[in-house]
Amino acid sequence: GGGSEWAEAVARTLTPKRLRSERHGFVRGPHWAKIWGDLAARLRGWAKTAGPDDRAKLAAWATQADAAQHIAQTSCDPRTGCEWLGKAGYATGLVGDAGPDDIDGPWEAYIFSPGQHPYHEGVWDGPVIVLVDQETWSAAEEFAALLQDNQAATIVGARTGGAGCGHTWGGTPTRLERIGATLELPDCVRFRADGSNEVSGVIPDTLIGWRANDSTALKLRLLEQALDSQR
Repeated sequence: GGGSEWAEAVARTLTPKRLRSERHGFVRGPHWAKIWGDLAARLRGWAKTAGPDDRAKLAAWATQADAAQHIAQTSCDPRTGCEWLGKAGYATGLVGDAGPDDIDGPWEAYIFSPGQHPYHEGVWDGPVIVLVDQETWSAAEEFAALLQDNQAATIVGARTGGAGCGHTWGGTPTRLERIGATLELPDCVRFRADGSNEVSGVIPDTLIGWRANDSTALKLRLLEQALDSQR
């Protein structure tokens, strides 16, 4: 069902390939402007006491966060042809691909989110098959998409649910003025390697006509038939 922040880290344990995360999009406005602004300030704070090499990296990352904040602060009317989604960074942060030991410091998890989990790349170096269905959502889709986009696994099953990136730190509330209701709407996007929005769902490499509520026995039979046809 998703709901876990460790999807990016665990995917990297299943392949010796250096995985590149999906590109990141966000809804322009004060919510994301604050997120990027807070990150830039935090990075500059660390830079004050960091060594020369880390200080240069932190300053460069802070500049990237500044640019993302500027995008978030720039309003956009889609009717004029402007993109209403801003784009900056990756699903993992400002860095999309790195090893578990490449970034060292308290800023690691803020720059490359897998760094918040202890993990080793390529613990498994054999073939990987990921089974998915209509009840594969959110972070579980991120896991499948990451491996598929990097050609590090074969995805088998039915198209996933299409939750996409979802909410970030409370999301971007949208108030309906006439009735006074407030909607909590998704406010970020993960863009696939082909440029598509992950919210469309992950389409398996090998499609199986199973349903999420099929019995385990039926799913197994359909899986065996699908794999036999690939031999």
